[in-house]
Amino acid sequence: MAIFKKPSQYQSLMKKSYEEAFNGLKEGDPKSVFIKQHVTQFFKRATKRGGGNLRPEDVGILVCPEHDQPPSKGPGFKHHICDPSIHKGAHAKVVYYSSNITFEKEEKDEGGCEDFTRLEFKLPNGERTIRLIAVHLQSIGSADDLTKPKKTKSYKALKSHLESGDSFAKDGSDLCIVAGDFNLPLHKDAAKGSKTGGLYDDSEAIKETHPLEQPFNMMDGFQLMSLPAQDDQPSLHTDFPGKVRSADGFVNPQAFKGKVYGVGNIPARRLNTDHIYINQHPTDMKDPQFLPKNPDIDVIPFVSSVTENAWLSDHVFITSMFTVNNTNYKVGVFNVLAKNASAMIPLKTPSEFQSARSAYRNIFSKLVKELTGTDPEFSDSNFLSPTYKGLMKSSVDSTAIDNLSPDLQKEIGNFVLRYMNRSELQSNKFTSKFYNKVTNEQDATSLGRLLLGDSISQCGESPKLSDFLTNAGTLMVISNLGGFEIGDDRFREKENQRSRKPLCPIL
Repeated sequence: MAIFKKPSQYQSLMKKSYEEAFNGLKEGDPKSVFIKQHVTQFFKRATKRGGGNLRPEDVGILVCPEHDQPPSKGPGFKHHICDPSIHKGAHAKVVYYSSNITFEKEEKDEGGCEDFTRLEFKLPNGERTIRLIAVHLQSIGSADDLTKPKKTKSYKALKSHLESGDSFAKDGSDLCIVAGDFNLPLHKDAAKGSKTGGLYDDSEAIKETHPLEQPFNMMDGFQLMSLPAQDDQPSLHTDFPGKVRSADGFVNPQAFKGKVYGVGNIPARRLNTDHIYINQHPTDMKDPQFLPKNPDIDVIPFVSSVTENAWLSDHVFITSMFTVNNTNYKVGVFNVLAKNASAMIPLKTPSEFQSARSAYRNIFSKLVKELTGTDPEFSDSNFLSPTYKGLMKSSVDSTAIDNLSPDLQKEIGNFVLRYMNRSELQSNKFTSKFYNKVTNEQDATSLGRLLLGDSISQCGESPKLSDFLTNAGTLMVISNLGGFEIGDDRFREKENQRSRKPLCPIL
């Protein structure tokens, strides 16, 4: 990844058309910055051209997690911004709905739950009430996450709410839809070795703790309207685009705990985490669809010289259908990708970028050596070795952190002082816990100690080395788009180049 030479080049992107800006990018340039500048334009184009099936001739509802851009406006549909005092940044939510559906209310949550919210709509002519629960739950990236209270809290809260019947009558007289980013694939799709690039080593053993499976099954009594498991309907998933997450801990701190795919013999991840559930059987007219599709777009996010071919989100767009009194209604989910997912990079030249990466790797090599007594070379791919994976599973405690050498603590502090753009990080939910404590008066050693302390405190009980390094890396990381490698149509082989015909007819 190379870096623009002058910060003003970021701003100049805003003044150019999409294609001019794209053509100004060079191979390896920070496409995360490009996405940040153009994602609002991308989303507006999607909704105005029927991206949410919200054209004037359609009747439907579209749930958009991570929607912290200005809402899109167009003929035939309206929008509701979910309580911005609670749902903000990566947890912002906007619900679009066609004009002949009436928005009634959003139920206020005194507890300030950012993981889901409850809304009420009336179908045309007031014939039926829809209770909609728009969700963006905690991310589940491994089998271990399913045993962590911090990770499963939002799933338990949603289950408790659904069981209470607060959002809908249990007798079926109310129509309840739960839709959004569950941050969790269906159990069958999560098995290791599957074509989806699964999450779990032992699919059957983990089944008992999976939130969408018995005995827990938070959606008990609901029917899945969106994409079924790959085993149940392979044709729907054959063309599912993949995500490639970097093995370089400098751009992807979660590489420390193995959250890497599309590298070496690890397949690209083709897992769907966006689901739509309904509390009644809506007939067989569900017709689940998704865009974009492989091979037209094989990796998302995806930038392109052709505006209509870009896909500036790391999620597909899913729609389905339900029927009330012989009338078809559409419902969709589209995680548009929050603006703060692609923060500005505070490095000004390629050489500065390489210098920062070298310093970062050196720091983490020393951290591993001091904490484990082992010195595995820190490289792009050593997480693949059995030795490295074994080290990452070892335990670490606060006492060990306190005993790290002052020289290493100072080195970490100097890294922060030299490279980090604090203004961006102070608004980020995770990093703000650390950066809001940082003052200009702190010396490098105390700053390094503060970062290490925050990194271990956010691990919870019985932290593993992988958790600690991921947290420390997240506080120090400079290049940010979730660690994703971004697809780019310029660098394909010539024989694979696509025509200028739009690849995404939904746009």
